[in-house]
Amino acid sequence: MRLAHTINLVWRECGAYESAREIVAAERSLGADAALVDPFLRDGADDDRGVPVRDIAWAKRADIIVGHNEEGRCRDWGIPVLKPLQGEPASDFVQSNGTPRGFYGHLITGHHLYAGFVTWPRRLPYWSPLVNGRIRAVTPPVDLDAWTLDGPAHDWGDNAGEINVVLADRVQPPKGVLHAVHAFLLFQEEFPGAKLHVYGWPHDENDPYAPLWGLLRQRGALGDLGGWVSQTTLASIYRAADVVITEARDERRIVRETLACGCQLVMGGPMGFTSYVADPDDLPAYVRAMTMAVKQRGQYPPVLRSIYPSQAELNRQSAEKHFNPADTGRDMLEAAEAALSKAEVSVA
Repeated sequence: MRLAHTINLVWRECGAYESAREIVAAERSLGADAALVDPFLRDGADDDRGVPVRDIAWAKRADIIVGHNEEGRCRDWGIPVLKPLQGEPASDFVQSNGTPRGFYGHLITGHHLYAGFVTWPRRLPYWSPLVNGRIRAVTPPVDLDAWTLDGPAHDWGDNAGEINVVLADRVQPPKGVLHAVHAFLLFQEEFPGAKLHVYGWPHDENDPYAPLWGLLRQRGALGDLGGWVSQTTLASIYRAADVVITEARDERRIVRETLACGCQLVMGGPMGFTSYVADPDDLPAYVRAMTMAVKQRGQYPPVLRSIYPSQAELNRQSAEKHFNPADTGRDMLEAAEAALSKAEVSVA
């Protein structure tokens, strides 16, 4: 089967692009002829860490289009389109998407234009009613060879704290950022030597969180304040962190990547991925989860290390169990087969 995953290559280094690349790699590992396709690429081919990037001519010979974005440019080819719904259902971007009616409105009135949909398991209840139930859950992948326990750990230098807490989830809604900062300030009451390292924000005159960063700096609690960082750098940051905090309640990339690197993670979602879960609206409970994660991050006593895995190893095992690319490839190929079958029936 030939699967053409359409995505604008301008998105490289963002989460949506990385998820698309990982899905293609997973499909190819099972023998599928899958590739990324930029509809604006008219001639030639490329390669991104072992994943092929093909031009528009290659896509026109595909069995199915997997439309991460820009799939509208392929709709008149007569090839069925399978649409991944990876976006955070509650995000402002997904709701507005630059149009008066927003992406929700497009799905409700235009879902018949697609042969089917896929999403992450914990997002299925949000999207299914909007597309008349024509959606399958697929395993969210993480590149287990790129996000690893072993590898360089980031050096914060003079910005290092006695405990290093990382906030690197750019897609959090404003309330999530406020929760994270306030939770850290409460956490610092018990651990006054802790510092918060923040990544992913454009720190300029338009940064709405500048007063918060200023408050942290006045208290000597702000470590790194960085913008976008490379995947390699981010992996090293996770390895060096004592704990990563997020209000995520599902399989967002920060959850997958942090656990794959073995880092302690506090999240807002249900139990299953990590033991450290608390409602971000309940700040005292969230701070307790942070405290427990930090206190339990160390190795077992030497006498027990040969018997029990370390907390980092348990985190890695969680990533391997819940975000295994082999499962992603299988789920995607099954979804593509189902979409093709239904498309053929509807045409007949």
